Amino acid sequence: MIKSMTGFGRGASGEGGQAVTVEIRSINHRYRDIVMRMPRALQIYEEDVKGLVASRIARGRIELSVSMAGNGQDISCDIEVNLGLLRSYVRALNKLKEELGISEGLGLSTIVGLRDVLIARPLEPDIEKTKGNLMEAINEALDGLDSMRGSEGKRLETDFVERLSIVEEAVARIKTRTSGAVEDNLRRFRDNLERLLKDTPLDPQRVAQEAAIMVDRMDVSEEIVRARSHLKQFRDYLAMDEPVGRRLDFLLQELHREINTLGVKASDAQVSKAIVEVKAEIEKIREQVQNIE
Repeated sequence: MIKSMTGFGRGASGEGGQAVTVEIRSINHRYRDIVMRMPRALQIYEEDVKGLVASRIARGRIELSVSMAGNGQDISCDIEVNLGLLRSYVRALNKLKEELGISEGLGLSTIVGLRDVLIARPLEPDIEKTKGNLMEAINEALDGLDSMRGSEGKRLETDFVERLSIVEEAVARIKTRTSGAVEDNLRRFRDNLERLLKDTPLDPQRVAQEAAIMVDRMDVSEEIVRARSHLKQFRDYLAMDEPVGRRLDFLLQELHREINTLGVKASDAQVSKAIVEVKAEIEKIREQVQNIE
């Protein structure tokens, strides 16, 4: 089954400060190009992430975006009290109360407002758990991406099969039309030659050489055989469960070359019309093949 290089997938895993969300987009590219945007806390896993993505996608530009609750830090914190500093604050405040005659007591609201007395220290995330959440979210996103790419691939395959049938039918018409053309043209060549040189002795060897050159220039049987072989191989590739985009593109180049040669050799108007039709279909297939992994 062929796959498109275009798709989108999203995955999420974990709870609280270790919750990870991943979005993956892929578009056409000649090679595999992985671009990642990750929080600083997760960048230590970049190589692991690249390896996972590369194991699932052979070709295309892959844009992977990772977000984590709390911008990569666990939102749970430990609160530490700087008791030494607090005692200094209390002594200073009590001294002010005595000297200025202030009767108001020292409450919690005052303590909370004192600078550097309460210190919030984020809890260190569980590294292994965070990595597990990250990989699980990426796999879920890749599953969604793969599903979309597969669906688009099926649509493209249906289009390819329809166009291949058109090309095969046109090639069959060309074969039928050209099957007796060589013999007919060779017979006309001999008749014309004898008419023009009826009073001049003919050199049988020279005539045979000229006839052989004419046959070689007009015979399209080899091109038709190769074109049919390329079309069959194209269908075989469509049935493979592996990336075949580059091979399909190469086959189309070879098929186009054979059709061009047919066009050069053919002198029949109907054959020329069929060749134009085939070239148009090949070009349409080729445009779509650029999107195949």
